Amino acid sequence: FLARACFDVPFEASSQGEARFTMARAFSGMRTSAVALGLLLGGTAAQQTTHQQEKVEINGTWYWEGNTVPNRDVPPMPGCTVYGKVYWPLVQFPLTDNSYTLQNGWDWCQKLCKDSLLPTANGSYVPCAHFAYFPDGKCFLQDSNTTLVEAPACSTLHPCENNFEVVSGPADCKNKASWVFPPGGVTPEIGPEPVITTTEAPTFPPTLPPPTLPPFVPPTLPPTLPPMPTLAPVPSPAPVVIAAPVLVDVPEATTLRPLAKLGESCNPTLSPPYEINCEEGLDCITADPSMMGASGICSVPETTTTTTTAGPTVPPPPPGATIVGYLYTPHTMEGTVKAYTSDWYACYNLCVSNPLCQHFGYWPDEGCHQQGNNAMLVKATCNATTTDCPGLKVLSGPRNLTDRALWPVVPTGQALGNADVSAPVFAAQTMVAADSGGGGMPTLVILGLIATMIIGGGALAAY
Repeated sequence: FLARACFDVPFEASSQGEARFTMARAFSGMRTSAVALGLLLGGTAAQQTTHQQEKVEINGTWYWEGNTVPNRDVPPMPGCTVYGKVYWPLVQFPLTDNSYTLQNGWDWCQKLCKDSLLPTANGSYVPCAHFAYFPDGKCFLQDSNTTLVEAPACSTLHPCENNFEVVSGPADCKNKASWVFPPGGVTPEIGPEPVITTTEAPTFPPTLPPPTLPPFVPPTLPPTLPPMPTLAPVPSPAPVVIAAPVLVDVPEATTLRPLAKLGESCNPTLSPPYEINCEEGLDCITADPSMMGASGICSVPETTTTTTTAGPTVPPPPPGATIVGYLYTPHTMEGTVKAYTSDWYACYNLCVSNPLCQHFGYWPDEGCHQQGNNAMLVKATCNATTTDCPGLKVLSGPRNLTDRALWPVVPTGQALGNADVSAPVFAAQTMVAADSGGGGMPTLVILGLIATMIIGGGALAAY
């Protein structure tokens, strides 16, 4: 009874749209006892819920794992959800700002999955089957063509903000068969196979005789017909001159959502055709402009006196936190593409917004590349026909500029002072220099040359 009281608590939505447990407060004191009792009884769901929900106090405000709103404690349902794992692939298309939304808690992310259809590669749409809610509020949705794996980031071994882990689960906890760890004995209901109770041949009515028709009698015609009347000639009509048609360009019809009026809800950040724009002369005002995907209200813009001032000054990177003339390879992380940002700081913030990004590279043409945790720092080089190329000016750094442990470290044999002018030096070449003694060409030299061609050429060609 205690296990069912804690695990079978139903959901319902409040008037503000926030999901909550209707019985969670009544049984909050029984949660730990219910989990222990489930372990003693050998229940499948209880065996998988040993993770205790984390909480942290920051400046007198409490934050609970699975929630990003202060003082909001909606614990993920044991057995239905799981910590530190995600359904992979996380997204079906290259990762962009439209690949996720920001939600207040894991239950909001699950409700969004329940009500959403996801696009596929062939242009069709399928129901959302799973969700992944990260500690920074990002909500990713997946279809059923996925596999539950250890999360590359925000896992048990590598937690994220506030030492919290990612929360994953199905689109609905009411169907226990779709839980991450279904309880024992719960299977989808399948109806019985139909049984044929008779094999007798059907009885048909007797064959009716064909109807009897009277004999055919041909009609009698008069011997001669009266002469045809003489018709007056019809004058030929005057020729009609048809003017050449005038062609008018008609714009192609498009399906647009109606513009929102004053005081109505708006959201111009969504992708077409789901975006909602305001009428001309109105602005969409949101409570927090920095929150991606937040809705607002169409309002009259405030009249202010605009003074022309110089643009914001981009802060320089902390000394030693970044490096010029070096780049991380593979230079473009799987699931991302080359983006264009106004400065190195915007490129750094783009990497911070992606939970899988570990390093960034900002190029002279404002190109921004993201790298994962499997990237290696190498020295940039130009081809044999030039001594100056964009690779000598690339600025590379980590996702956290305040953590000295993540700052770039020059591989053995490479000088930091001449990073933007020297010939290319890779880790494989350093190993060649250490093994250059002796007669003939050592095997390590051959391997170093092959690695130089593959790594060096591949990193610059990908740019």
